[in-house]
Amino acid sequence: MAGRRNRNRSSRANQLFLVFCKQIAGLFDTHFSFVHAGIYSGRSNIPSDAIPLYPSILIATETDDHYVVELTGATDSFSRLRVTRHKENSTSRYLSRFYDDAISPMVTVDTAYMCWKSIPFVDDADFGVLAARFPVLTGLESRYRLLRKTGDGCLLRIGQTVEALLMVDCLFVHRRGNAFSVRNPSLLLIVSKTTPWTSVTEFLSNSMNPTKNLWGLSLVARHTAQDLLLAGQLQSLFMIPDVRETTVGMFLRDHPVVLCRAFGATELIYEPYCKWQCDPPDPGDKAINPDIFLKRPNSDCDIFDLKRPLLSKGSITKGESRRRRFIDYVAEGIAQLAHYRAYLSIEKNMRYVEQRFGLRIREPRFFLIVGFYENVVLDHVEQAGRSVDDIDVIDYDTVVQMYLTAVTQDGDSVSA
Repeated sequence: MAGRRNRNRSSRANQLFLVFCKQIAGLFDTHFSFVHAGIYSGRSNIPSDAIPLYPSILIATETDDHYVVELTGATDSFSRLRVTRHKENSTSRYLSRFYDDAISPMVTVDTAYMCWKSIPFVDDADFGVLAARFPVLTGLESRYRLLRKTGDGCLLRIGQTVEALLMVDCLFVHRRGNAFSVRNPSLLLIVSKTTPWTSVTEFLSNSMNPTKNLWGLSLVARHTAQDLLLAGQLQSLFMIPDVRETTVGMFLRDHPVVLCRAFGATELIYEPYCKWQCDPPDPGDKAINPDIFLKRPNSDCDIFDLKRPLLSKGSITKGESRRRRFIDYVAEGIAQLAHYRAYLSIEKNMRYVEQRFGLRIREPRFFLIVGFYENVVLDHVEQAGRSVDDIDVIDYDTVVQMYLTAVTQDGDSVSA
């Protein structure tokens, strides 16, 4: 009986979360459609040299006490937001990556409804050095910021009296030892699960004026700024604890310039569905479905599998030097790419893929994107990769740096 009651409560909670996701997505869709129409018609005044960039993804996360809504993406026209749903134990962990609670917070919020704009909440660090990894921190040492010299836990404590907290272009830099988490969402909304929907809509209606403050919209003065914005958003996205591969893939699909520039490609093909043209090794197989094909200038192909950054893992390898190997989660991704390689080694399959996607497959390259700066030790990855033939393992921070390096060398940008 108790088990049934628990299942019923869980089902009810899931239903409420789904309803909230639908409502909040509809609200923001209406808002940004109005903003887009206002800019197009001239009702909204923006600088003549500004490029308006709209969010494309709404990330809705259910924590113990809150619904957390984050907008990400930077596209030059607006269409309906794609919604991705997550669950996280606590709002503190969502914000900080490291901590389940706020032991010694910098700020405690006890006001029922609050709006913040462009406030950096940061743990002490050498920001000049850290900016080499996180471009969004460039110049932070000379800007106004709320700085915590000592202390642990999330920088922000959300009191029980808080109904809704809206943060626009706020920055969070959490530190634990030599590990860092940098989060810079364009818009973040935290809503108590007990807040009535009518109160949420009234709060957002009073806070977000679609013709004046344009909150949630990014205005950049030149393409280079757009590139830096995308790099920072991708880093902020993969700092979300347990972010799904599909969420990262959605961002890269919406902004193909990131991988195309990083790997010198001309086109991104997202989740290509490739049927077997002969009897597959497994009779149940009908097709392969890689995460991404990248078309190179010579029409050859790079094949990608996306995995999570594994923020909670200290390393993506295990074992001592002579027996170094990848952890099982990474090994599964490598095995998947080996399966794609076997598929493309068959002439009928290769010709089918070439004709369907306009490729010319001669020397395909295979990449697994997994991990991030703090759990990828290059020497260890090289040692583990001795038994892996022609499959490259690259972490998300390296992808960001490859993208920014390519943009800097080219001196301009392409549309995101």
